[in-house]
Amino acid sequence: MGITMDDQKPAVTAVLINYEEPWNSVTMDSIGQDNFLIQNGVLFDHYKAVPCVLGQTVEGDIRHSHNHDFEGNTNVHCENGFLYCFAGQVWGVFTNKSKQMAYIPAGFYGSSSAMLTFNRYYRGTTKIASFTEYDKLIPCECPKEFFHSNFEKVTHSMTGVDRTQFQITEIEYVTDSDGKFYNEGIDFKIDSQGHIAWIPGGKQPGWNNVADKPKLISVRYKYKPYFYVKQMMHEIRIFPQMNAYDGSYSMQKMPMQAQVQADYIFLNNRTEQDVPDAEINAPTGNNVGPR
Repeated sequence: MGITMDDQKPAVTAVLINYEEPWNSVTMDSIGQDNFLIQNGVLFDHYKAVPCVLGQTVEGDIRHSHNHDFEGNTNVHCENGFLYCFAGQVWGVFTNKSKQMAYIPAGFYGSSSAMLTFNRYYRGTTKIASFTEYDKLIPCECPKEFFHSNFEKVTHSMTGVDRTQFQITEIEYVTDSDGKFYNEGIDFKIDSQGHIAWIPGGKQPGWNNVADKPKLISVRYKYKPYFYVKQMMHEIRIFPQMNAYDGSYSMQKMPMQAQVQADYIFLNNRTEQDVPDAEINAPTGNNVGPR
């Protein structure tokens, strides 16, 4: 059957918004968007990234790994060449989330990213929330369902403490190159730093006499994710907002949207000494193991 004129959709007439007659226009509700983000979002601690110049005398100097208390200011810490300054708490809604594990010559590489749309204001204030690349976001309320899963191979340390890429919150499996499985609470425990601490008297992976080095262990565990702003997807978003009382219009800021990257590994998260190649210390005072 052929298509007739009666089958075609009616023509659409473009109608310009008439700002003199606000009842004929359709505008966005900024307050409604804020309420939606608050009611459906996740609350984050927002830390703004500032390039760190501590230890540098001129631009281009090699900056050593360090860990300063910044005169007792707990709202500032340093990671990977940036000072992170606490700006406030902000609500954000995840619109999608993806994760990928890839094997490269150096080992397993995990990549996790998501889109986040943020409230316009910091929690409980009228201060505009602003973001840029490398800003850090830490979930304030993070139930176990929010934890990420990760697996990796680790060279066992004879000091009795093994570390993983991320701070462990829950162990799922630990096995070694001999096929032995180890039990939490009997063979090992999770210490306050999120490392695997082997219990004296329990089973331990030990030494590989053939390779003349410690055995390999395989670990699957869960950890609390952090997020870093990778790219601003919608930074400048402005629209006309109508005043419901007098019908006037003013330009208002819309919520910002960013692509965030989860779980960057920064060197000083794994060190406690003020030297470039420092390693975290075991309770005995010895280094935990190879980097």
